Amino acid sequence: MKAIVNSESLIYLNKLLNVDKYQVNVQKDGIKLSATKELKDTFYQVILTENTFGNEEEGKILIPKEAIKLLPKKEPCLVGDYYISTQNQKISFNEDTEFMELIEFNNPKECKCIPNFDFLMECKYAIEKDNVRPQLGSICIDKNNFVAMDGYRMGIRSIEDIITENEILIPEEVVNILKKIKGTSIATIQENNEFVKICFGRITIVYKKSELKYVNWRALINDVKKNIKVTLNVDDIKFILSQYIKLYRGYGSIVIFNINNKRSYIKSSKANEGIIKFERYISAELEGEEIEFAINARYLLDALKYHDSNFTLYMSSPVSPIILESKNKTDMILPIRLIK
Repeated sequence: MKAIVNSESLIYLNKLLNVDKYQVNVQKDGIKLSATKELKDTFYQVILTENTFGNEEEGKILIPKEAIKLLPKKEPCLVGDYYISTQNQKISFNEDTEFMELIEFNNPKECKCIPNFDFLMECKYAIEKDNVRPQLGSICIDKNNFVAMDGYRMGIRSIEDIITENEILIPEEVVNILKKIKGTSIATIQENNEFVKICFGRITIVYKKSELKYVNWRALINDVKKNIKVTLNVDDIKFILSQYIKLYRGYGSIVIFNINNKRSYIKSSKANEGIIKFERYISAELEGEEIEFAINARYLLDALKYHDSNFTLYMSSPVSPIILESKNKTDMILPIRLIK
């Protein structure tokens, strides 16, 4: 086989998915660079399509990742049988025939275009990390919503157009690949009985569908009563939370909101390094009863990261779930019960 590929494409593929070997497939319909990973419960493949010049020779080879690490950036590479060369170097490697065939995507359902894909992916912060409930280690696409949640919080991002009638789960391993792709404002998604395919221009990610069923997230949201409504400024709250997190070093920082009709404030829940108490007054527009509640500062900051301007906070009691809303964005966080 013989083909010319851009070194940047191979380097980028290595960045998207770190595997031991990368495959170059030269066929009549073009050049495809692929990386494949198999795990216990899933199988996924990343494919980059390269331009052709008309002088290619069909075939396929496997390039070890060590060879890719030696490539210069943004240079054309001549790839042949067990070597890859640029203008000033040539790397030879052992013959390897343990090829992973490109996934056959047969009998696909309707292909859907997803605008604002990067916006929808904002919910990824809430994916469960400890794998206690495997289905929560995914983003769930449900009609026009992207949803992620763990046992303490939920992120929902929505658009007007329906994406899928049936739930599609994007596993965390694929989410980690998607996070590395820049300029992902428009994507297409397609499924068949066995696989899901997500495309961004010349980048294609194909993975095996999960048999897991996502939790009934709508019931969790709909059960929350909205007796108390508070309008807050995003930038003010994010700044204050950042200060508390610095003081209490990360996820252990608990803050207390006191929302009232006189002068609302946020205060620290404990003393630290000589500071007995830290209170910060805030502007809050309250509708309903005055309330005081505690919340993990890092969880709240994670949820507010993508909110702009003002947001609305809803809850019914100091121990009821907290709903945060702004345009097409909904987040839910469980408060922390304080022992007085």
